[in-house]
Amino acid sequence: MDPKKYQLFINGKSYDTRGLDLAFNPHNGNVLGKVVLVSESLLHEKAKDDMEDTVRIPLEEFCRE
Repeated sequence: MDPKKYQLFINGKSYDTRGLDLAFNPHNGNVLGKVVLVSESLLHEKAKDDMEDTVRIPLEEFCRE
């Protein structure tokens, strides 16, 4: 899977590329039910400014086939 296909939102900021590796690394992402929580401090790219408000990432978006 190409992580660039997925969008990661944290505290209302959008990150285009790091969603998959953060979600699948147990040291970086915490899975609570169907939500993946990732700390913004773990990201190495700048957020976009004009994005929706959300802190939830549906786990189905990151499931491997």
